[in-house]
Amino acid sequence: HRGQEGCGIVSFDGNHYFSEKRFGLVGDNFNKEKVLKKLQGNYAIGHNRYSTTGENALRNIQPFFADIYGGGISVAHNGNFTNALKLREKLVREGAIFRTTSDTETIVQLIAKSKRQKMIDKVIDTLFQVQGGYALVMMSNKKLIGARDPLGIRPLVLGKIKDSFVLASETCAFDIIGAKFIREIENGEVVVIEDNSLKSIKPFTKKKERPCVFEYVYFARPDSYLKGKCAYEYRKNFGYELAKESDDVGDIVVPVPDSGVASALGYAQNKKMNFELENKVALVTGGSKNIGKEIALSLASEKVNIAFTYNSSENQAEETLNEIKKFIRRVEKNKNKCLNFLDKAISKIFWKS
Repeated sequence: HRGQEGCGIVSFDGNHYFSEKRFGLVGDNFNKEKVLKKLQGNYAIGHNRYSTTGENALRNIQPFFADIYGGGISVAHNGNFTNALKLREKLVREGAIFRTTSDTETIVQLIAKSKRQKMIDKVIDTLFQVQGGYALVMMSNKKLIGARDPLGIRPLVLGKIKDSFVLASETCAFDIIGAKFIREIENGEVVVIEDNSLKSIKPFTKKKERPCVFEYVYFARPDSYLKGKCAYEYRKNFGYELAKESDDVGDIVVPVPDSGVASALGYAQNKKMNFELENKVALVTGGSKNIGKEIALSLASEKVNIAFTYNSSENQAEETLNEIKKFIRRVEKNKNKCLNFLDKAISKIFWKS
């Protein structure tokens, strides 16, 4: 759910690195035995791509890998470097050759260029040169390194499965693999994992944490924990607070897309709406076509107002409404009532962003 354009894994067997990258979803690519057999070793990092910089090309799919002085290094990055273009121009002038258009490669180039001797010192030297929000997971010949930006804009969490430490963007990843959630990596913290032991380094001056609010609204899966509370609870509270600001009461609460379900529930609860047809209220979930189908089948004979709560663009909500139109017009039973419901509803739609 954090990226659907592409995915990649880099593994290490103690002597060699192995890399596999694919367009599309993890479940569509890394469930094949012949692919997994290529990823030899007991150590690995992976990445889901949701591009914010760089073209949608195979070369931009992470993790990135390079052989540098001191050994190999593989990097997976979530976030944006605000000074990436400036750093890239400087590196190119000095002779660096970039293979991708991703800002993440800047990290690899800076680590390779660092004059420090130890790999962890090269990494810290690099972090002092970049600006922006980031969570980084890096794998060298001997270490797994995690780093979070000084403001804690992007999330990074630490878990443990048996004797091994694991790093991820969200706690839900630990549930899938049977790992135990330990704690969040602090803002500005660098963790170094080697031989099943963990060392914490805090090279930056302590700053007040400024996490990205969109993690709470949209990015995080509902069952992931942020600051000790489930993302679902945050979203439900958002809807509850939103309802306090509005004097309007709709007959239907429709979350668009699925990430709006909890907010819609909170909104409806504040307005003392029940999700029951007898009260002209329905909680509708799923993709846009399913939304159209469910609304048409359950509420075709009602004349109601529609309140959309949505976490994306108003255009997406408009597209959903168009799907509702299309489906209703195909319904033969109660056709006249369906169209009557539609015409009445359209004129009374109000948006809650």
